[in-house]
Amino acid sequence: KMVGCGLLTAKKNPVPLKSVEVELQVKDHVATVISTLNYQNKEDKPIEALFVFPLPGDAAVCHFSADIGQTHIVAELKEKQQAREEYDDALSSGQQAFLLEESEQSPDIFSLSVGSLPPGESASIRLQYVIELAVEADGALRFCLPAVLNPRYQPQGPGVPVSSVPASEIPYSLSFSARVSSPRPVSKVESSCSLEPLQYLNTDHTEAAVKLAAGHKFDRDVELLIYYKDAHQPSAVVEAGQDSAQPGTLMGDPVVMVSLYPEFPESVVSKRASCGEFVFLVDRSGSMDCPTNNWNQQETRISSARDTLLLLLKSLPMGCYFNIYGFGSSYDHIFLQSVEYSEKSMEEALKKVKVMQADLGGTEILQPLQHIYSQPCISNQPRQLKVANSGSAPPFQGWGHFTGAHNPTIKRVLIWFKINHTSQTNTPSPARDQRSQPRRDPLLQLVSLQKASGCWLLDAALASVLGKTSEEVEKSKPAEVSSEVWATILALIWLHGFKMDAKDEWELLAVKAASWVQAQNAPCVKDCVDASNALLGCRVHKEALGL
Repeated sequence: KMVGCGLLTAKKNPVPLKSVEVELQVKDHVATVISTLNYQNKEDKPIEALFVFPLPGDAAVCHFSADIGQTHIVAELKEKQQAREEYDDALSSGQQAFLLEESEQSPDIFSLSVGSLPPGESASIRLQYVIELAVEADGALRFCLPAVLNPRYQPQGPGVPVSSVPASEIPYSLSFSARVSSPRPVSKVESSCSLEPLQYLNTDHTEAAVKLAAGHKFDRDVELLIYYKDAHQPSAVVEAGQDSAQPGTLMGDPVVMVSLYPEFPESVVSKRASCGEFVFLVDRSGSMDCPTNNWNQQETRISSARDTLLLLLKSLPMGCYFNIYGFGSSYDHIFLQSVEYSEKSMEEALKKVKVMQADLGGTEILQPLQHIYSQPCISNQPRQLKVANSGSAPPFQGWGHFTGAHNPTIKRVLIWFKINHTSQTNTPSPARDQRSQPRRDPLLQLVSLQKASGCWLLDAALASVLGKTSEEVEKSKPAEVSSEVWATILALIWLHGFKMDAKDEWELLAVKAASWVQAQNAPCVKDCVDASNALLGCRVHKEALGL
């Protein structure tokens, strides 16, 4: 069953899912995702249903339609208040109606009020969105299927592992196909799941198609890595206007998309890897003690900020400088002045972040800004100030550029925690303040164990996060490899194998970990990767780790 996402009743109980069909169309660097989800009301009475659909933060919904029995509905764009009034009027008159809108808690969650679904009736929901694909360090374009379109089946009853459920017993089916086109030849398509052979659709290999192989067991995310030849060459794609649209309008005129993907020399990238003074300014006013959403009242903005700071502190490069300020009616800072990033300074900062509360009153940001900019700059360490507040905009948007070396995206960190602690399947929530002590999220547990250098230690805590015993982890270690290298590769395999949907959040610290492994000149790295895959039940390639 899916918890917190999909088609839900008014009491948040899931409506049975019958099938999921996903069609992916990739044009150069942009993907169009067309998804059809089929549900059935197996109750003996009508239900008021809500469809909750988490999307990537930079995705744009461009089409929605639904079929209820013989009724076909196509969504129209209207002012929010007008749409809500018309929806309420339709329901009160006994008509079936749909309302699709952004969640007030997060712009990354769309909620759809399906209205009354009669007993025994089926609902087919078709949603289409477009998104720019992320570019990996090796030049691949990465697409990850949202969890709601790749639902993980969780059997009823505690303690039943997902891997123990045969695919034939899962009460819904998933079909996934992708078509790729580009001005440049498609060299290959890889995936974390089994694919059918890549089929080229023309002689110059600029168009290709691939499908998910039969027998997908719903135990991992569906991720595609698309590789083009001459990836760093500029390219352009022209799209004709729609015949049905009026000429002179956005949809009626042709448009062109130009892709520029420059390649920077390694010497330039390496030089910037350890440079920078990073100052984090965090809102600690009373408003940060409010819940991040209506589904989980114990998840507050300040607790999400603490989790975000954990991710960012673990991601900083060795040799940089950093400090953390909190502001409200007054302000404070962890260090008197920015300090060099090391294991000692990182642990000291994390201890204070762990007890950080929304206890500074109002929201007066001018004084801390004046104080920060009055501090002398550190030689050869360009200062970057990142502000997180309780406003409607994502508080950590743009944080992904705090290292020029890696250039990942951290802009959705806080949004990710809002979604994952409410809509992921039975994933325990992180530890919070004194009001509740739920079990901590496995991803945060793993991140908290990473050292400032980028490595992990081989101990019982790591084994527990991986879902293994210390004996299992020790027994699988190749003899020639050190415990730290083995532990670090295990952690990387786990991240790539089970947390690809959160890659934007852990990508920086994974790059740092891979750099640490390379610096060790460890023998038999491939053997470690193979052994890690065997132990964890993953299929992650060595190249995907950046090794």
